Amino acid sequence: MNYLYLLLKFFIGGAIIVSVTLLANYIHPKWGGLIAVAPIITTLSIIFVKYETSINTTQQLILSSIYFIIPTLIFLIAMYFLLNKFNLTSSLGISYALWIVIILCMQKFIL
Repeated sequence: MNYLYLLLKFFIGGAIIVSVTLLANYIHPKWGGLIAVAPIITTLSIIFVKYETSINTTQQLILSSIYFIIPTLIFLIAMYFLLNKFNLTSSLGISYALWIVIILCMQKFIL
């Protein structure tokens, strides 16, 4: 794989993170949230995967993304409520633990 191509992917991902934090800090958190959950990363991933593999792999990526929206939504809801009771580190730890449990359950029972 071309190193410049790999570097481009990292640069794009980093630019999105910077955009989210700048919008949340200086404009309004809702605009940062919009960029954070917008299908930008998904779209870029679909483009890169299709470019590097096949339609079948790309379709499987899309289907998996649909399934894994559920644990991510639960992660975000948990974070929202846990931040009222715990510090950021604890809230993240608990939310990620919940996310992992849901992912494992989905792997065993659904997927």
